[in-house]
Amino acid sequence: MNDAYPVRKSPKILGIVGSLRTNSFNGALLNATKNLFPDSIEFDTFDIGEIPHYNQDVEDSGIPEIVSKFRSKLRDANVIILAAPEYNGSVSGVLKDALDWVSRPYGNSSISGKPIAVLTAVSGRNGGRAVLNHLALIIDYLDAKLIGEPVLVQQVSKKFDYQWNMIDPEAIRQLEQLVAQILEEPTIKAKTLEACEEALAFPSSAAPVEACLSLS
Repeated sequence: MNDAYPVRKSPKILGIVGSLRTNSFNGALLNATKNLFPDSIEFDTFDIGEIPHYNQDVEDSGIPEIVSKFRSKLRDANVIILAAPEYNGSVSGVLKDALDWVSRPYGNSSISGKPIAVLTAVSGRNGGRAVLNHLALIIDYLDAKLIGEPVLVQQVSKKFDYQWNMIDPEAIRQLEQLVAQILEEPTIKAKTLEACEEALAFPSSAAPVEACLSLS
C-alpha cells in the first residue's frame, strides 16, 4: 500500500451464525443478507463454534484466546447481525455461551451499546417467533440495541435453490428492508460519510467515487 494514502475506514458489519451445522440454513440466510450490502460496507463473520461454555473459573484463570478474538471483532464492528436458529423454543447453547462471554467482565462488556439486527430461519411453518422474542430480551439485558425489523423465514428449505441462492420474493423483500434499515443506522451513516470523504480525496485507494457522489 502507498503510505501517502490513508487506511480505508469502511463501515463494518459483523455476522454471527448461532448454528454449528456446516450447511446451516441460518448461515445461508446470513450470506443472502451479506450479498445485499453495497461494496462500500466491510462485512465480516466470526465462527463461534470453538468458544467454550461460559465458566467463571475459566474466566478467572485466563480468557481463552478465541474469546479475546471474538471480543475484539465485536468492539470493531459498527453493527452486528445474529442469524439464530430456534432450538426447543429458544436460543442455541453455542450462541448463548458466546453472548455470555462477551458480556463479561462486569463493567467492560464488548457488546454493550452495539446495534444488533436479528435473522432466523426455521424448517416448520409456525416456529421462529420464540427465539426472536428471547433474543430481544437478551439483547436488552446486554444493554445492546435491537435495530430493524427481525427477519423470520419459515419453511426455509423451500426458500433456497440448490446453489443456496435465496429465491423467495417475500424473504428477499424482508432482507432488503432490513439492509436498508441497517444502512440508516447512525454509526453506519457516519462511517460511510467518512469513507466517502476519503474516497473523494484519494479516489484510487478507497470506495468507488460514484457511490459517494450520490450522498447528500
